[in-house]
Parts: sequence; C-alpha cells; structure tokens
Amino acid sequence: MTIHALIALALFAAPAAMAGYALVYGIAKNGIDSTIVLNILCGASGMIVAIAAMVNLNALGETVFPR
Repeated sequence: MTIHALIALALFAAPAAMAGYALVYGIAKNGIDSTIVLNILCGASGMIVAIAAMVNLNALGETVFPR
C-alpha cells in the first residue's frame, strides 16, 4: 500500500471518525459525568469507526481496481 492510498483512505475515514465520536457522545453524555472518561470513550469509538471505514474502503478498492 502506498502513501497516496493511505492519505486517500484517511481523507474518507475522517468524517466516519467524527460521526462515531458524535454518536457515542450523544448517547453517553447523560450517563457519564466525568469529561475525561467521556472524551476517552468517544475518542476510542471514533478511532474504531475510522479504522473500520479504512478497512472497508481498502477492500472495496482492491476489488474494483485489481493489480
């Protein structure tokens, strides 16, 4: 995988990370009082969603553009 492919995947995964963060924040903000714990939980969720998006986009790219 080239650096160009990683940059393209990161550009498409960034909105997914924000969506994952916002989803968990919206659900957990009323149940967790600690701001630090809430940010860690939401950040981890955003990273999980971003990684999943990158894996799915990479698999799609390898299927559509075989080498």
